[in-house]
Amino acid sequence: MFNRAAARVPLQLGEDGVPTIGSDGDALDGVVATALGAMLDGTWGRLKACRNCRWAFYDYSPPRKATWCSMQLCGNRAKTRAYRSRRKLHDRHQDR
Repeated sequence: MFNRAAARVPLQLGEDGVPTIGSDGDALDGVVATALGAMLDGTWGRLKACRNCRWAFYDYSPPRKATWCSMQLCGNRAKTRAYRSRRKLHDRHQDR
């Protein structure tokens, strides 16, 4: 699907070498141009999907190992869920 969309996009290279779309492009063309630009400049690998909410986010962490869009929201929710699950398992074993 991406290749088909890329083939029909009226891409132009700007003066800075970043792909842009022509004036007759639609929203999908803009997404394709942005994706191609990210692939060319090496930032594509930092675009990820959050494990919790599945929204896309840009990984700014130096080791490129972020797994949540936000530690305050999704990271906290995931860690709280894991803690409660471990606690429930621990409590079951204590009841025996």
